[in-house]
Amino acid sequence: MSSCADDTEDLTTIPHIVFPDDHIWTEGAGAKWRFVKYGIWFTLRLQQLLLSDNTNTTISLLPNPAQMQNPHQLALPSMLGGMGIIQPYSPKPVLANRSPQWLRDQIDNGCYVRIDLELSPTSNAEVEQEALAAIRHSEKQGKKGRSKPVALFLTGPIDPMHWHGSAGAWTHQAFYDHRLARAERSGHGRTLPRPADTPKGRYVISVHIRRYETGDWNPPGSYYVAAVQSVFDYTPLTCDNSNVVVIGDKQSLVPDELLHEFECVTFESRDIIEPKTEPVSDPYAKDDYDPNDDDDNDARRGYIFRDLEVLGLSDVMVASNSEFSTMAQSLSHPDSIILCPPRRPGKWNYGLPCDQVGTPNSILTYPRLWGENAVPSNELLGVQEDHVEEKLREAWKNRGVDGPLWDQPGYGIVPFDYEKEVEASWPSIEELW
Repeated sequence: MSSCADDTEDLTTIPHIVFPDDHIWTEGAGAKWRFVKYGIWFTLRLQQLLLSDNTNTTISLLPNPAQMQNPHQLALPSMLGGMGIIQPYSPKPVLANRSPQWLRDQIDNGCYVRIDLELSPTSNAEVEQEALAAIRHSEKQGKKGRSKPVALFLTGPIDPMHWHGSAGAWTHQAFYDHRLARAERSGHGRTLPRPADTPKGRYVISVHIRRYETGDWNPPGSYYVAAVQSVFDYTPLTCDNSNVVVIGDKQSLVPDELLHEFECVTFESRDIIEPKTEPVSDPYAKDDYDPNDDDDNDARRGYIFRDLEVLGLSDVMVASNSEFSTMAQSLSHPDSIILCPPRRPGKWNYGLPCDQVGTPNSILTYPRLWGENAVPSNELLGVQEDHVEEKLREAWKNRGVDGPLWDQPGYGIVPFDYEKEVEASWPSIEELW
């Protein structure tokens, strides 16, 4: 590049940039979600602090497509566009229509000052102050006619997958705004197709099934049956006013058990292919999202985004013990009730239980089997009735909407509050894992 600005831009309009630079291993969509969230959080945090300076300083996030590559979709691996995070319609503070290579070219041409920041697993106050100092120095230089915007390259060991926080609230709006805009561009208005043809006036209870090749990672059908039955027992929902929409691996036997137990079950089967090769890291991964291709049919990407849409707007979601369910939980409507199982023993059994991650109305289904008392998932035969009864009754009583979520104006999607204070740090790695 021969200049520091595009033909249609003045350099002074280009903001300071946050770029999460860790090269990320390709894993499933849910697993990758934790790497994307910290860049969103750090940008929102800096943006809010800079606003307190009473200046016109702007800072934007340049998402890293390598952080959301899905090995289950080898032809179309990038997830950021379909999430509504990186595309021409991205919400602030995302820098739309720019690639990581564009930023590297800008730095090589002397248009940006690169600053490397390493996030901490405990407190990021010093990193935050270092970033602010660099930006403020750049702004002072600008008054002397020597300004260069700052590119903050983030690395570090933070894995905030389970923590909701500001990043989760921001992405809730970004994702559903994108889905509504996508429907509108397709000629359907800002209207989403109802789950499994659920008619207006009926509630949606979604069940997410994830089948692993390792057998003791899979909760049995009796667990999911008990979870759905508890919803019928302790809320006003019944098969007379609700549909149970089961979304999961077509090879799982669990949907058959649910179909046998409840007359209002619909099964949305999915073909989930486990990658057979070792994960790889691709620092040059690109985002392949094209709204002209993806406006009509979610099938091209295995219905991943449609599933997140349905799970997140369900009146009640019965989650699996998968990272995809965790992702859906983080995107969910604040009035959705989430029933989530305890984690299995081993490395996945560290950190905060799913009812303490900042997502409203999340209920751990078996607290007595948490932590050191954890059992293999295939031994999770039911739910802890006394606890689930108490929490379900409480969550339903505290619902902020009347009627099904799918009947709410605009589906009740909650706009992100840019005035609300962005948390100063994530829970520590020790808490999370």
